[in-house]
Amino acid sequence: TEDISKEFVTKLINAMKALVKVASADELAGLNSAIESTSALDENSYTAASWKDADIASAVANAKTAAEGKEKDSVVNAKTALDSAVAKLVKAGDKTALEAKIKEADAITESDYTAESYKALKDAVAAAGQRITERAAQAELDKAAADIQTAISNLKKKEAPGLSLIHISEPTRHL
Repeated sequence: TEDISKEFVTKLINAMKALVKVASADELAGLNSAIESTSALDENSYTAASWKDADIASAVANAKTAAEGKEKDSVVNAKTALDSAVAKLVKAGDKTALEAKIKEADAITESDYTAESYKALKDAVAAAGQRITERAAQAELDKAAADIQTAISNLKKKEAPGLSLIHISEPTRHL
């Protein structure tokens, strides 16, 4: 009977260890609220790099799975992971000023400037276009606009081709 009692106690302890704590109604409500607000985020409002790094879609999917299971530790961990992913997001900057600077640069006539100085301008414009595509942060957009302005300021006019004077002498008369 002592062996049976020890076996029963061992089974009871193991069964208790296997019990899963269920998340409270508040914990589930917090997770569901976080899922809802995160799902509503507009990817285009954030930098492409931060959206990718935060892996929002995966965090939301994992949180939904945790909410369905209702296991306390999973719910708490999913809420923490979701909050952490959102905290990694960086707002995309306002590209209006940069777009205006690109438009200004595009209006410059290539044939008026040296090839080297005009190439520097075109390179700055190309880099700026990439920043727009990446939905870059404001500081990056501002730097790209400044780089274009620097390239504009550094444009060198082509020198007018030199005119050579031709000396025409009076025809000599022969008698």
